[in-house]
Amino acid sequence: MTTLPTRENSTQSLNGLGDNDNLKVPKSRSHIPIPTNDMQNLKEEFQSKVASANFVWEEFKANLEREDVLDTTFGIVAGGAFTDIFNAFSNDIVFPFISHIMGKPDFKTWYYVLHYGNGPKKQYKSHTEAIKDGAKVILYGNFFQKLIRFIFLGYTLMFFMKLSRSLLKGRKKSIGQSNTKCQYCKESINPEATRCPKCTSVLDKPSHSSVNKLKQESN
Repeated sequence: MTTLPTRENSTQSLNGLGDNDNLKVPKSRSHIPIPTNDMQNLKEEFQSKVASANFVWEEFKANLEREDVLDTTFGIVAGGAFTDIFNAFSNDIVFPFISHIMGKPDFKTWYYVLHYGNGPKKQYKSHTEAIKDGAKVILYGNFFQKLIRFIFLGYTLMFFMKLSRSLLKGRKKSIGQSNTKCQYCKESINPEATRCPKCTSVLDKPSHSSVNKLKQESN
């Protein structure tokens, strides 16, 4: 007959353990300490990632702050606005005026039939009707309209380019008179500068007479 263990027997068995006996109790995984080397590696890796992100951001910010990037962005926006204005001016003012002089409502109605379609030979009312009938047509009116627009746009752009160049030329001339050149990298700098902002070279201290002379010339 099997005897079941009682509480007294269990207590006696626990009390019978000696001081030298090791009772191993499993520890929770959350209490297992992470080695110091691993913590240091994780910290260094995190710092390197943060430094890389900061470097990319600073480089991106520096590129945005460059003058040529801002000029390009302004040029794209201004070019889009200028294109809309030019299309409205040419389509709503120039071409209707030319069509009225030539007695034609629209240049796109000018076409020539190379080969008639499947139906009997007839006079088509428009190039759309001729194309639907299967005829082969040359839309020389559309080409003529685009050619006039191209020439007009070219002359308009050339006028604005000459105007902007003349304005920039006068501005550069005034800036060049008030500035001097670095004796090392030959870049334009302020005459009172003691270090070149381009090559960071230490410059000879300019004399007061030369500085005053440059100021008088600029004024």
